[in-house]
Amino acid sequence: MSDAQIAAVEIGYDILKSSISELQEGDIYFNGPSSTIGVRATGLTDAVRGKLKTKQTSKRIFSYRWVGEVTQLEKVNVKLDCYVQWNGPEVEVTFQIPADGNRARLSNDVKLSVGNPMSLETLPMPTGWEKTGITLFPVVRIPVSAFVDRPWPRSNYKESFLLVVSGLYGFGSGGFFSTYEDVVQVED
Repeated sequence: MSDAQIAAVEIGYDILKSSISELQEGDIYFNGPSSTIGVRATGLTDAVRGKLKTKQTSKRIFSYRWVGEVTQLEKVNVKLDCYVQWNGPEVEVTFQIPADGNRARLSNDVKLSVGNPMSLETLPMPTGWEKTGITLFPVVRIPVSAFVDRPWPRSNYKESFLLVVSGLYGFGSGGFFSTYEDVVQVED
């Protein structure tokens, strides 16, 4: 058996989950992972792990801004960024509310929620990966929701979606799935 075949037999995947904690800053409430979440490959040899190239990027996955019609005062400006790091068989994700996206005032409450990754799916690696012995890459979906509670008579804003991340592409899965699934946006 070649080294690549041995590596392929021994590689498994573990979903990285975290405790969910609540943070509050002013009128913004964030329920989300307290540490990195994603997928980690198990059984990789040091030689194979050393050959993997880690890539990273970030994306604004939620943004909502509301300015009062009469006062022209910014009442809500909230943003949620996602940072992704991946190397083929692994993907890790963290979330952050950036400094320019943490405003909610005058009884406009904002609640952001990010859950742990849902069930793991694996897809075939493209050609060229055979020599590493890694034949599959992981894909997970992370539930995200936002709720902006605006005072009556204005409508509240709600949004939810599944954020798709993968070990081969970071965001999305290279044409198999888009970055966002099951997107729902409602004003009521």
